[in-house]
Amino acid sequence: MLFEHMVIYNNTVKGIQKGIINRGDNSKILIIPEGVKSIGDYAFAGNTHIEEVVLPDSIVNIGNYAFADCTGLKKINFPQGLKKIGFFSFEGCAGLEDIVFPDSLEHLTWGSFANCFNLKKVNFSDSKTYIGLRIFENCISLNDVQLSENLTKIEYRAFYNCISLEKICIPFNTRNVESEAFMGCKNLKEVVLNREDILLGSDAFENTLWLSELPIDAGYKYFSNILMGYEGNEKKVIVRDGIKSIASGVFTNSSELEEVILPDSLTVIGGANFSYCQKLSYIDIPENVELMGNSVFAACDSLEKIVLPSKIKSIQSYSFYQCKNLKEVVLGSGLENIWDNSFAECENLSSINLTDKTRYIGEKAFEGCKKLVDIGDSSGVSFVGYKALNETPWYNSQEEVDGCKYVGKVLVECLDKTKADIQLKEGTTMISEAALEGTRIYNLDFLQGIKIIGDRAFENCNNLVFANIPVGVEYLGNDIFSSCKNLREIYLPESVKFVSTEVFGRGIFDHYRNISLPNHLDGMFVYYGKARIKFY
Repeated sequence: MLFEHMVIYNNTVKGIQKGIINRGDNSKILIIPEGVKSIGDYAFAGNTHIEEVVLPDSIVNIGNYAFADCTGLKKINFPQGLKKIGFFSFEGCAGLEDIVFPDSLEHLTWGSFANCFNLKKVNFSDSKTYIGLRIFENCISLNDVQLSENLTKIEYRAFYNCISLEKICIPFNTRNVESEAFMGCKNLKEVVLNREDILLGSDAFENTLWLSELPIDAGYKYFSNILMGYEGNEKKVIVRDGIKSIASGVFTNSSELEEVILPDSLTVIGGANFSYCQKLSYIDIPENVELMGNSVFAACDSLEKIVLPSKIKSIQSYSFYQCKNLKEVVLGSGLENIWDNSFAECENLSSINLTDKTRYIGEKAFEGCKKLVDIGDSSGVSFVGYKALNETPWYNSQEEVDGCKYVGKVLVECLDKTKADIQLKEGTTMISEAALEGTRIYNLDFLQGIKIIGDRAFENCNNLVFANIPVGVEYLGNDIFSSCKNLREIYLPESVKFVSTEVFGRGIFDHYRNISLPNHLDGMFVYYGKARIKFY
């Protein structure tokens, strides 16, 4: 119904003409016509008379808040082919009771079904690989959740305050249940964990019957071979043999803790486990450890050296944040990723041994490391976040190449703002965030070989009129052409696989006329500007 009243632009339903949705019985069923690929942000938000939505097989994306507060909505089909459900898309849809997701769904984002008070049953597809933040928060009637065997992660507050939930079975492939994921599920009395080497977030099961009934042994709380809690305040802690995982936050703020002995059986150390243990000066991480959570040693003021085993591939965000006396870090041979703020404010850190396997250095990873003079082998680095190394003595000592500075394969910064022609160092594959900001470049032909273009990469490049992204580029960050006041035409090649949500900004101040991009990017970004979007 309501075909003639829909506002459709570029295969995206923007909404319905004001007032139409509240007229007559026919407005209770909303049928989106075949061929529509996307439903825009806020398209039907607050339309309380809609009771049923019929989506076409062509639908790929449902935008942010698209059906938020449609309190009368009782039924909706999610067809095969749907890839993304946006932020708070169905938040507050109190009439929904049953949801079945298609195998094609790839992105189920923040709060999509939060506050759906009558939602009772959720069945995930076999292809769903993670459950996003606060997805089912405050779904107080939810009592039947069937998770996919392919599920790898349950994010922050995904099932927070689902007070009717009594049982949950966490699949074997799930390695990460984030903080407060099931917090407040006060009637949850049975939790099936199909593996013991799992990363359990801080308070993941706080205020549940299941957690409250776990036995305490000499100040330690266990579930099978997972250490779930600790109530002591000793100087030396010996974790018993056989333990495979320590849940997040177990030893946080242990003010007297100086030494920890971990068993060889240990494979997972949860986030914030030793954060703010300000007297902790010695810990030997066993060789079998392969996962550590965020902020695991944050603000451990007495820690001077850390040796990481070779099985650890990633150092998570804020892992050693503000470890003021940390001087030396020995990385394992398998280390690939150093995430955002991992070593930020480690003011005495002087050396770290990156290897040729290290690929990723996140935003502000070494911010405030004023004594860092040696980072090892950075030749394999292919992603560098904003201000990752900029303030370190090591970075300052690096020679410029044609007016630019590089870390590994990444152009980090162009110091010569007068440059109109850029000659990239051989092997360069990324332009980092704001790297060419304010330069006088007038075309993008020099980007041959580049795969990644970071946020605001070409900000204030006012000589750009036509931006032709060359074939080979695969990823574009947010607002890459921010404040390019003379830019009129943008062309993206088929090689681009992914663009950030606001790749072209929100379109408030731009002067773009035409944006041409491949069909597979349809529905991946948000744009409210005046430019003509053309898919090919």
